[in-house]
Amino acid sequence: MRFFLDAEFIDNGRYIELLSIGAVSEDGREFYAQNVEAHFGFADEWARDNILARLDRCDGGTPMDWPLGGIM
Repeated sequence: MRFFLDAEFIDNGRYIELLSIGAVSEDGREFYAQNVEAHFGFADEWARDNILARLDRCDGGTPMDWPLGGIM
């Protein structure tokens, strides 16, 4: 079975941090998590406009302490 992954990062050339990760399996199972402890202040203008504006980091974002083996 194949899985399709997507991840968003802050990368300003000096600092890289994972913001969110998502996975979808061929049979339709989905997983999504956000790193609510990320240092959002390091994001550049593009990341703020195109990534941070779409994250739900204030209302129920999931910290990155999930066990991947239990999700898929």
